[in-house]
Amino acid sequence: MWRIQIDKQHVMLWLRWLKAWLAFVGVALVFGWHLKPRMDEVVFILLLPVPVVAVYALGCLAIAALKALWTIGPQRVGLRLRWNRSR
Repeated sequence: MWRIQIDKQHVMLWLRWLKAWLAFVGVALVFGWHLKPRMDEVVFILLLPVPVVAVYALGCLAIAALKALWTIGPQRVGLRLRWNRSR
């Protein structure tokens, strides 16, 4: 029986990066507030890493789905893989 587990070290790494990004944005907002940024500029800075994270998350999801289909696919449809042992 197989099960899906969450890699805690991977999650902790992403949490550290998130905290670093939020600290960077916070410092930038505090020190740059005297420049009177518009609301769209503030939202842009907050959402800047979203495309990178979204692409990474979709890639991880696709790889996980392919791995899951590769390991359980042949057994689910009742097929057997035959390996060529003549090599």
